[in-house]
Amino acid sequence: MMEKNTRLLKVARMTFPIGIVATTVGCIHELWKQKMKLSDPSAAAVFNFQDRYAQAVLISGLACILELLAEPLYILSQNLFLLKLRLISEVVATFIRCMTAYILIKNLNMETVVVFPLSQAMYGACLLFAYWFYFFSCHVSKLRCILPFRLQDWMDYDRKLWQTCVMFTGQSLKELVVQKGHELIPFSSSYLDDYGIVDRLGSLVVRLIFRPFEESNRLKFAEMASGQSPQMVSSMRTLLVQCLKINFLAGLMIISFGPGYSYTLLRMAYKEKHCDDMTQLLLILYWFYVISLAFNGTLEAFLQSIADDYQLKMLNDFSLFCSVVYVLIKVLLIGYAGAIGLIVSDVIHMVLRISYFLAFIKRFFQNSCTISIHQVLPSGWWVLLFSGAATIISDTMILNKESEKTYWQTLPLHLGIGASCFFLSCAIIYTRERVLINKFIKVHRHAD
Repeated sequence: MMEKNTRLLKVARMTFPIGIVATTVGCIHELWKQKMKLSDPSAAAVFNFQDRYAQAVLISGLACILELLAEPLYILSQNLFLLKLRLISEVVATFIRCMTAYILIKNLNMETVVVFPLSQAMYGACLLFAYWFYFFSCHVSKLRCILPFRLQDWMDYDRKLWQTCVMFTGQSLKELVVQKGHELIPFSSSYLDDYGIVDRLGSLVVRLIFRPFEESNRLKFAEMASGQSPQMVSSMRTLLVQCLKINFLAGLMIISFGPGYSYTLLRMAYKEKHCDDMTQLLLILYWFYVISLAFNGTLEAFLQSIADDYQLKMLNDFSLFCSVVYVLIKVLLIGYAGAIGLIVSDVIHMVLRISYFLAFIKRFFQNSCTISIHQVLPSGWWVLLFSGAATIISDTMILNKESEKTYWQTLPLHLGIGASCFFLSCAIIYTRERVLINKFIKVHRHAD
């Protein structure tokens, strides 16, 4: 086990020098675009921190470096199934980032162009401290090979593992181009602003809830896929069904309570600035997009764990095809539906990917029963429909949004109804899915 972790760290540490180069190039490019070359008089402003945009660029570069220093240990923690470490560090770092931004804007009245890079730097510093402190106190012997001093030590790594990492990195770059593809097309800035508001809130839910489980599932699938015996294939199918059912359950929870509390969430995050009907509708639609993200992440993790080199290349080619279709659909829909078209195109993109994954899984389990919707639908799901209807009625008829005073007077009752529905739903579903939930917790629990 020690040798395996060392071999992984020798490849994972390459993210630091590569990331440093990419960060440096990116910062220089941004400064160059603003005509802040070193030979110009404005260069003095860059290094004296007098120009706000230059400050933001340089602080963003520092934030990237801090996260890069934590990246090798983050990869190792995922390989060791340290899900609790990931959850705690992510939640604490995200909370500190939000509080930093709030304090700098509210109390110090600092410009937002600098506030958000500073809050991101605090986020990176928290992750760096969390991972290094944990491994330094518990696994100090594993840290010796992360940052070697000799060049020949840097070149001592597993070539095959490196090639696999390069393949997955290429796929991730394609996905990044897809996600940011709409920024390359001259859409109306108001559409992108509205979409960005709901995307930041929705992606926070995905990052905190679904991403850790997705990465843990990826490693669990890879561990089970080491053998292809009939018993192992059957176990993998059982685990996949359980993971999909958990994702479905979490997604139904979000869909049930998200629409009824979209306005409240926007009001908490942005006060009255972005609480109009259009932004609220976009956030409601985004909650339905979240469940497709959850299924896509788990299915992709399963495919990447069991696929051979040829199948992974086919996946990369299909991802490229989806990228082209995605951008074309986005260009078409935004002309007809504005910011709503952006979310609809995201959903279509996820449906295409999920369809490909399901077709692959059907071929993989050709000697056993296929996975149906009834197998992944959690028992007691009907109570979530009741809860969703109750919270929407509460949002419409009880929560008074006409004025600041009436809003705060009716908010406690609205929150109380949601809390009652939530605990009732959890109690009913847990009694019906007790075995699944306990088994899922046991599989993903790690004795730290």
